[in-house]
Amino acid sequence: MVTLTDHAATVIRDLVRQHGLSGGTGLRIVADTTRHTLMFSLVTVPAPTDTVVEHGGAVVFLDPAATVILDRKALDAAIGAQGKAQFSIADQPA
Repeated sequence: MVTLTDHAATVIRDLVRQHGLSGGTGLRIVADTTRHTLMFSLVTVPAPTDTVVEHGGAVVFLDPAATVILDRKALDAAIGAQGKAQFSIADQPA
């Protein structure tokens, strides 16, 4: 199962607040397996098949393919020089 760093939780909570969305809103991650990319969006409810991950008041919804791809990974985030959220994925620490 993917884990969230404290930084990722802070960035996700801030994004939800900046967009004026409700507390149940989360970051949804969808895997596009044909393009080998992950797509991120804010949504108010998960899809029926999503896996829900919570950490530090932040919520992430993973579609089934993203759940497999991100298994045993850690999602981190930071705010880049231009003020945009930047997400990174790494192996979970042993």
